[in-house]
Amino acid sequence: MYFSVFAIENPDLEMVEEIKSARNAAIKASNAKSDFLSNMSHELRTPLNAILGFSQGLLEQDLEPTMKEDIEDIVSASETLLELVNEILDISKIESDKFEIVDIDYPVHKMYKYLVTMTEGRIGSRQLDFIHQYDEDIPPVLNGDVVRIKQIIVNLLTNSVKYTKEGYVKLVMKFERTS
Repeated sequence: MYFSVFAIENPDLEMVEEIKSARNAAIKASNAKSDFLSNMSHELRTPLNAILGFSQGLLEQDLEPTMKEDIEDIVSASETLLELVNEILDISKIESDKFEIVDIDYPVHKMYKYLVTMTEGRIGSRQLDFIHQYDEDIPPVLNGDVVRIKQIIVNLLTNSVKYTKEGYVKLVMKFERTS
Protein backbone atom coordinates (compact mmCIF):
# COMPACT_ATOMS: atom_id res chain seq x y z
CA MET A 1 0.00 0.00 0.00
CA TYR A 2 1.37 3.32 -1.08
CA PHE A 3 0.22 6.68 -0.20
CA SER A 4 1.64 10.18 -0.74
CA VAL A 5 1.11 13.51 0.86
CA PHE A 6 1.51 16.61 -1.23
CA ALA A 7 1.85 20.10 0.13
CA ILE A 8 1.26 22.97 -2.21
CA GLU A 9 2.76 26.27 -1.13
CA ASN A 10 1.83 29.50 -2.78
CA PRO A 11 4.18 32.36 -1.86
CA ASP A 12 1.72 34.88 -3.36
CA LEU A 13 -1.00 33.90 -0.87
CA GLU A 14 1.45 34.24 2.01
CA MET A 15 2.48 37.68 0.78
CA VAL A 16 -1.17 38.78 0.49
CA GLU A 17 -1.79 37.70 4.09
CA GLU A 18 1.32 39.56 5.28
CA ILE A 19 0.17 42.71 3.46
CA LYS A 20 -3.31 42.44 5.00
CA SER A 21 -1.79 41.99 8.43
CA ALA A 22 0.55 44.97 7.98
CA ARG A 23 -2.32 47.13 6.70
CA ASN A 24 -4.48 46.25 9.71
CA ALA A 25 -1.60 47.05 12.07
CA ALA A 26 -1.03 50.41 10.33
CA ILE A 27 -4.72 51.32 10.58
CA LYS A 28 -4.75 50.38 14.25
CA ALA A 29 -1.62 52.47 14.92
CA SER A 30 -3.05 55.44 13.01
CA ASN A 31 -6.30 55.28 14.97
CA ALA A 32 -4.37 55.07 18.25
CA LYS A 33 -2.29 58.12 17.25
CA SER A 34 -5.39 60.10 16.29
CA ASP A 35 -7.10 59.20 19.57
CA PHE A 36 -3.99 60.18 21.53
CA LEU A 37 -3.67 63.54 19.73
CA SER A 38 -7.33 64.29 20.24
CA ASN A 39 -7.26 63.40 23.94
CA MET A 40 -4.04 65.34 24.60
CA SER A 41 -5.38 68.37 22.76
CA HIS A 42 -8.49 68.40 24.91
CA GLU A 43 -6.47 67.90 28.12
CA LEU A 44 -4.08 70.75 27.26
CA ARG A 45 -6.82 73.18 26.26
CA THR A 46 -8.42 73.22 29.70
CA PRO A 47 -5.46 74.74 31.61
CA LEU A 48 -4.58 77.00 28.68
CA ASN A 49 -8.10 78.39 28.64
CA ALA A 50 -7.82 78.98 32.39
CA ILE A 51 -4.55 80.90 31.97
CA LEU A 52 -6.11 82.90 29.15
CA GLY A 53 -9.25 83.64 31.16
CA PHE A 54 -7.37 84.71 34.30
CA SER A 55 -5.02 86.88 32.26
CA GLN A 56 -7.87 88.57 30.42
CA GLY A 57 -9.56 89.13 33.78
CA LEU A 58 -6.41 90.84 35.07
CA LEU A 59 -6.47 93.17 32.06
CA GLU A 60 -9.79 94.53 33.32
CA GLN A 61 -8.08 95.69 36.54
CA ASP A 62 -6.53 99.12 37.03
CA LEU A 63 -2.88 98.30 36.30
CA GLU A 64 0.38 100.09 35.71
CA PRO A 65 1.20 100.31 31.97
CA THR A 66 4.19 97.94 32.21
CA MET A 67 2.14 95.35 34.11
CA LYS A 68 -0.62 95.65 31.53
CA GLU A 69 1.90 95.07 28.71
CA ASP A 70 3.27 92.00 30.49
CA ILE A 71 -0.21 90.56 30.94
CA GLU A 72 -1.01 91.29 27.29
CA ASP A 73 2.11 89.27 26.41
CA ILE A 74 0.82 86.42 28.61
CA VAL A 75 -2.52 86.56 26.79
CA SER A 76 -0.76 86.57 23.42
CA ALA A 77 1.50 83.64 24.38
CA SER A 78 -1.49 81.70 25.74
CA GLU A 79 -3.40 82.30 22.52
CA THR A 80 -0.38 81.05 20.55
CA LEU A 81 -0.15 77.88 22.64
CA LEU A 82 -3.89 77.35 22.30
CA GLU A 83 -3.59 77.67 18.54
CA LEU A 84 -0.76 75.13 18.49
CA VAL A 85 -2.87 72.70 20.48
CA ASN A 86 -5.74 73.31 18.08
CA GLU A 87 -3.40 72.59 15.17
CA ILE A 88 -2.61 69.23 16.74
CA LEU A 89 -6.32 68.54 16.95
CA ASP A 90 -6.63 69.65 13.31
CA ILE A 91 -4.27 66.82 12.31
CA SER A 92 -6.74 64.36 13.78
CA LYS A 93 -9.62 66.10 12.00
CA ILE A 94 -7.80 66.05 8.67
CA GLU A 95 -7.07 62.34 9.00
CA SER A 96 -10.72 61.61 9.78
CA ASP A 97 -12.05 63.96 7.02
CA LYS A 98 -13.72 66.26 9.60
CA PHE A 99 -11.59 69.38 8.97
CA GLU A 100 -13.51 72.63 8.36
CA ILE A 101 -12.61 76.15 7.36
CA VAL A 102 -14.32 78.58 9.75
CA ASP A 103 -15.17 82.05 8.45
CA ILE A 104 -15.58 84.60 11.24
CA ASP A 105 -15.22 88.34 11.63
CA TYR A 106 -11.88 89.27 13.19
CA PRO A 107 -10.09 92.51 14.11
CA VAL A 108 -7.25 92.84 11.63
CA HIS A 109 -5.12 95.28 13.61
CA LYS A 110 -5.15 92.95 16.64
CA MET A 111 -3.81 90.15 14.44
CA TYR A 112 -1.17 92.53 13.04
CA LYS A 113 -0.03 93.53 16.55
CA TYR A 114 0.21 89.86 17.50
CA LEU A 115 2.33 89.10 14.41
CA VAL A 116 4.66 92.02 15.15
CA THR A 117 5.07 91.08 18.83
CA MET A 118 5.64 87.41 17.99
CA THR A 119 8.23 88.23 15.31
CA GLU A 120 10.11 90.73 17.48
CA GLY A 121 10.24 88.08 20.20
CA ARG A 122 11.69 85.51 17.79
CA ILE A 123 14.33 87.95 16.54
CA GLY A 124 15.41 88.70 20.11
CA SER A 125 18.98 89.96 20.25
CA ARG A 126 19.96 88.78 16.76
CA GLN A 127 21.48 91.34 14.41
CA LEU A 128 18.36 91.39 12.28
CA ASP A 129 15.97 94.25 11.62
CA PHE A 130 12.22 93.79 11.52
CA ILE A 131 10.39 96.22 9.27
CA HIS A 132 6.63 96.24 9.39
CA GLN A 133 3.99 98.40 7.74
CA TYR A 134 0.24 98.46 8.20
CA ASP A 135 -2.02 100.00 5.55
CA GLU A 136 -4.50 102.26 7.35
CA ASP A 137 -7.01 101.65 4.53
CA ILE A 138 -7.54 98.09 5.79
CA PRO A 139 -11.06 97.82 7.22
CA PRO A 140 -11.03 97.29 11.01
CA VAL A 141 -12.82 93.95 10.68
CA LEU A 142 -12.39 91.30 7.99
CA ASN A 143 -14.06 87.93 7.53
CA GLY A 144 -12.15 84.69 7.10
CA ASP A 145 -10.53 81.79 8.91
CA VAL A 146 -8.32 83.91 11.16
CA VAL A 147 -6.66 80.87 12.73
CA ARG A 148 -5.47 79.57 9.34
CA ILE A 149 -4.52 83.03 8.10
CA LYS A 150 -2.47 83.67 11.24
CA GLN A 151 -0.98 80.19 11.05
CA ILE A 152 0.25 80.77 7.49
CA ILE A 153 1.72 84.20 8.24
CA VAL A 154 3.37 82.99 11.46
CA ASN A 155 4.97 80.10 9.56
CA LEU A 156 6.28 82.49 6.89
CA LEU A 157 7.63 84.96 9.46
CA THR A 158 9.15 82.24 11.63
CA ASN A 159 10.96 80.73 8.65
CA SER A 160 12.07 84.19 7.49
CA VAL A 161 13.60 84.93 10.89
CA LYS A 162 15.11 81.47 11.14
CA TYR A 163 16.80 81.51 7.72
CA THR A 164 17.76 85.19 7.43
CA LYS A 165 21.29 85.55 8.75
CA GLU A 166 21.66 89.29 8.24
CA GLY A 167 19.63 92.20 6.96
CA TYR A 168 15.94 92.39 7.66
CA VAL A 169 12.60 90.65 7.64
CA LYS A 170 9.68 92.70 6.37
CA LEU A 171 5.95 92.37 7.00
CA VAL A 172 3.65 94.56 4.95
CA MET A 173 -0.11 94.35 5.35
CA LYS A 174 -1.93 96.11 2.51
CA PHE A 175 -5.51 96.40 1.48
CA GLU A 176 -6.63 95.96 -2.08
CA ARG A 177 -10.31 95.91 -2.95
CA THR A 178 -11.29 93.24 -5.44
CA SER A 179 -14.57 93.58 -7.30
